[in-house]
Amino acid sequence: MSIEIHKPISKEFGLYNYLENTPVFQWTGYVLQLLRDANYNFSQSIFCAFANAKNIARGYNLRIEFLKNGLFKAKHNDHEIIFSQPDRYFYFKRGIDNRLNILEKNYLLKHVSFVAGDQVVDCGANIGEFGMCLQKYGVNYHGFEPEEREARCCDLNNFGGHRRTNRVALWKEQTKLKLYSKPESADSSAFPAEDNLKVIEVPATTLEAYMHDNHIDRIKFAKIEAEGAEPEVLEGAQAVLHLVDYIAVDCGFERGLKNESTFYECNHILTGNGFEIIDADLQRNSFLYKRY
Repeated sequence: MSIEIHKPISKEFGLYNYLENTPVFQWTGYVLQLLRDANYNFSQSIFCAFANAKNIARGYNLRIEFLKNGLFKAKHNDHEIIFSQPDRYFYFKRGIDNRLNILEKNYLLKHVSFVAGDQVVDCGANIGEFGMCLQKYGVNYHGFEPEEREARCCDLNNFGGHRRTNRVALWKEQTKLKLYSKPESADSSAFPAEDNLKVIEVPATTLEAYMHDNHIDRIKFAKIEAEGAEPEVLEGAQAVLHLVDYIAVDCGFERGLKNESTFYECNHILTGNGFEIIDADLQRNSFLYKRY
């Protein structure tokens, strides 16, 4: 099969630009989709080989590898990250540091001065990328992730593989919670959506109970990203909100079958407990609150 090129080659026009609309390259993307959905262990190694070939054509330094523990490793120059879902490797295409810098901007960390020993809570930790953003500050990171594969990644990315990620959901009460599971797109939620119909039962706790049980008397920063359950998380934290300095809430349109935003409910709780908005990332619908 021949590839026709109709544009002059230049340093400003990379190889990927020539190939992206050719039958060969489109076929490669189709194969990647098939491999992602096929027999897991065998297909994922082949998936990585095809993805790496595609990255080379794009001019990306990113390489991915399927590990014996069933997870994936992405490497870009001297940086590595462990992740759980094959499709999500694309977040690291321009570098792992670039991905972490984007998250720092999403959650408006430029307004917060961290010092070693600060307590940071990450509700909706997924693979622990937010924790990786904070490693340079020497904070005490408390990640909450009820999905087991993602929690294992968080352990590997933040705790040297030690089982320290909290495998519980933050909620308004201590209970067993039905979780509508969709880890492949990081959309697992306490509320059903059109395409997250797999239900698992997970333990749930409140931020108040967690702070009490772990003898935490102050939290510098809390990130709340609960896929539509942010109001319930804040409701379970109301008795201790006066002990939190900053809260970043992801209020994207993710709640239930109607895909509703949780901004108004979260804003009502937080402003009623002495917080004010100091900045927002409207592309992500994240809002940073400071307690005064």
